[in-house]
Amino acid sequence: MYQLDILFQNKMPNTLFSKKIIIWFIASVAVLIGGGIADKVSGTGGSGGVDALGMGTTILIEGILFYFLFRKTDFLGKLVSRLSKKLWIKSVFIGWFSAMIVEAISYPTNPLFPGISFWGDLILTSPPYIFAHYFWFLILRKYKISIRKSLAIGGTSLLIAEYISGGMINPIIIPITAALFPALALMHGFHMVMPRLILNQEFSAIERKESRKVYLWGLVYPLIGLGIGIIIMFGLAPLFNIS
Repeated sequence: MYQLDILFQNKMPNTLFSKKIIIWFIASVAVLIGGGIADKVSGTGGSGGVDALGMGTTILIEGILFYFLFRKTDFLGKLVSRLSKKLWIKSVFIGWFSAMIVEAISYPTNPLFPGISFWGDLILTSPPYIFAHYFWFLILRKYKISIRKSLAIGGTSLLIAEYISGGMINPIIIPITAALFPALALMHGFHMVMPRLILNQEFSAIERKESRKVYLWGLVYPLIGLGIGIIIMFGLAPLFNIS
């Protein structure tokens, strides 16, 4: 699992990723968008029920946002510091707010439920993300985990949830995920990395331990929180005429 560090080396000044990773990311997004356009032209719709064009476009926008936000982390950190003295509140808020940005971007092509309103989508997706980020905070608080690893592990955790909920757990998905990993990891990695990125100084100032267990629990903990939030989400769904 430590081989993840090889993929996320800091070889460019003032960036998190090497040129190879950036090129890989761009190529992965291009494959998704190109495949999605091909689906639209052929009239076959999304491959396997997946809107590749919508997914690729959303991930591209996330990548652009991440690029600019990465350069404003000091300002954002000072801004969020006024929210609360409690680190867990700031961490969960940043994660939830970032997730809402992703939901807002993806809503036109990938709403939570067919026919749900924009605000209904944001309200119902809030409990899963809030609980996922609380359990993710427990990982960030306990283990030394770099910003790169936060994106990769956190993004992979909720990517697994996407596969499970979409019924896409099969042998074919493994090589596809490996080939498109930078793009697919950013799909949820965008909001999973934001607490670690914006609160970098605060997390770095507290005592944490190094352990290989972070690779296991970093995948499991957010899924536990997500599951709790999904139960609450379905409890609220009838309020939006969703059964």
